[in-house]
Amino acid sequence: LQTGALRTTDEILDAFAAVGATPILEGATR
Repeated sequence: LQTGALRTTDEILDAFAAVGATPILEGATR
C-alpha cells in the first residue's frame, strides 16, 4: 500500500467518526 492510500483511508475514517458512524463500523467488523 502507498502512504497516500493509507492517508486517504485515515481521512475517510475521520469523516465517518465526525458523522458518528464509528459504532456502526465497530458493529460491522464484529
